[in-house]
Amino acid sequence: MLRSDIKVLIFREVFYSKKLTTRGKEYAKMFAKEFPNIYKIVRELKRNDRTKLANDMMKIESELFGKILVELYAKKFKVISIHDAIVVLDVKQNEKCTEKIVKEIMTNVYRKYGLHPNISIDYYGQECMEKTMEQNKLLKSLVKDYMIQLQELVEQGDEEVIAMQKNINNGICKFYLGKNSELVIHSLRI
Repeated sequence: MLRSDIKVLIFREVFYSKKLTTRGKEYAKMFAKEFPNIYKIVRELKRNDRTKLANDMMKIESELFGKILVELYAKKFKVISIHDAIVVLDVKQNEKCTEKIVKEIMTNVYRKYGLHPNISIDYYGQECMEKTMEQNKLLKSLVKDYMIQLQELVEQGDEEVIAMQKNINNGICKFYLGKNSELVIHSLRI
């Protein structure tokens, strides 16, 4: 699974869930087994108010990004935040706003809270959009070819392939392009 998928599932089942048990929550069970002390603290924090932990986490995240923005504004950069992202606008005032500067500021703010984030950079603009559209076109073509091949195997009665087609149709599998522009399929369930 992709790290982003696991993160969403862990947050949904552990930190943001209103239930105090792991019943019916596969990822909460794995989290509890891997990090029993942390899971015990999470349960204790949620015992009296099951939404307080999630709200406190979002409040801290908002506070972090407020401080990041203040530091970037102090350098006269034109930036905005969207949830947990900083958008550096493509304007003259940001000519000196480099990846390194933004990452340093974000890292320093997080470290003041004892946190060590993974920071990724995404680019947007006409060139990036054209590349994304080209990749999406390639992905669509590869998925179409794959589905045709899959259907041929389904018609031959291959049970494993029938199960795979069912998972795809139920949205349990996700397609994306690999590093070498090859089709990669991964299951959203373990």
